[in-house]
Amino acid sequence: MKKIAIITARSGSKGLPNKNVLFANGKPLMAYSIEAALESGEFEKIIVSTDSQEYIDLLSHYPIEFVKRSAELASDKASSFVVVEDVLNKYQHIDFDYFVLLQPTSPLRTAQHIQEANTKFEQHFDQFDFLVSVSDAHKPTTLTREIDEDESLKNFKLDYSNYARQQYYPEYSPNGAIFSAKPKAYLKQKHFYGEKCIAYFMAKDVSVDIDDRLDFEYFYFILQQRNKEKILLETIKKTISAKKENFSQVKEISLIGHSILEQWNVEKINDQSVNNLAVSGISSKQYFDLILKKRLIKNIGDKALLMFGSNDLTKDDYSLEDIACHIQYIVNKLK
Repeated sequence: MKKIAIITARSGSKGLPNKNVLFANGKPLMAYSIEAALESGEFEKIIVSTDSQEYIDLLSHYPIEFVKRSAELASDKASSFVVVEDVLNKYQHIDFDYFVLLQPTSPLRTAQHIQEANTKFEQHFDQFDFLVSVSDAHKPTTLTREIDEDESLKNFKLDYSNYARQQYYPEYSPNGAIFSAKPKAYLKQKHFYGEKCIAYFMAKDVSVDIDDRLDFEYFYFILQQRNKEKILLETIKKTISAKKENFSQVKEISLIGHSILEQWNVEKINDQSVNNLAVSGISSKQYFDLILKKRLIKNIGDKALLMFGSNDLTKDDYSLEDIACHIQYIVNKLK
């Protein structure tokens, strides 16, 4: 199916002035959405709607198109609908099946998210006119109440000390990352929601919606953490490369694991020769994927000492069951 991407970015913002062009890791916030759209390879056109010539000049090196919106459409009173309507009217001569609205305030939405959402929408295209990305709600609605002018909690009737999240059905809220729609249906309904809308589920850790400085600082923190992971992976690969000679040696005892073992400066244990094949910072899954799966180790001793766990526990996406499975894979591979 043919589709276009619409990225809306006005220059004014009360919560965080010029947030769309604040730089993070060497590029403006808007660039993350533009690059995700380009990398996805999904769109006939990628269109940025903005009132700012500065934004256009800043982003003109990307292979995208711009709609310069009027001052009226750039005010904080202008709804998202009238802005998108303006773009659709200007591109009504283009043949496309649906459009995808990508708000620049959701910079952790990736090309893969876009591809998955588009696939889901197209698989249900006959049944639904819209798709909206959602993530887990922070709190069940039963825990949310208004507070009256007297500032008392009289509207809160539950015993919150006994609150357990497991007692409630999962609830979700739109995360602002992806909005898809058939143009005629959107122009008629003037919003994306309702019974003709299907949900695309996204994890909470990528559902950042930047509205104020605290949101931006959290986004920046996430980027820094990802950079640390990237640097660590590069260091692990360099260590593996440096140990190629060790991988080919024939010795009686093999040390396999992470930094605790790698730091052992021993040549013998009980008069048996030791081959240190441990790598600092590595997880059990990485050891399997980067070393054992590639058959880098040519010889294993009659005895092997394995030590994993601490680096695995720092991975948010590893459960204890996952860690146990990864270690079992290693044991099976060494047999």
